[in-house]
Amino acid sequence: MTGPATYSWYAAYKSAIIETDLTRLYICIDEVLSIIDQRLTSAAPIDREEDTEIQNAVPELHTLIGVRLKGPASRILVRYGGAIGRRHHRIPAAERN
Repeated sequence: MTGPATYSWYAAYKSAIIETDLTRLYICIDEVLSIIDQRLTSAAPIDREEDTEIQNAVPELHTLIGVRLKGPASRILVRYGGAIGRRHHRIPAAERN
């Protein structure tokens, strides 16, 4: 079985999306971006579906940072801003586009 629920980062992502406590939200976003970063740098292949899910998830997390968190949260953007760009090194050229 494949799909978002099977991705190593997805449960942390869903927790961050629904978190209402701002202090906890900051921690959740940092955790999920760290897990996504680990996934992007792992040796395991990333299929097109997961690649698309990551492309959609990271900007949504950045939007949460901008909308719900101000000030010190900007370190998350600096720390993980390049994560999406690295993902293309993991997908075989034949599977891109």
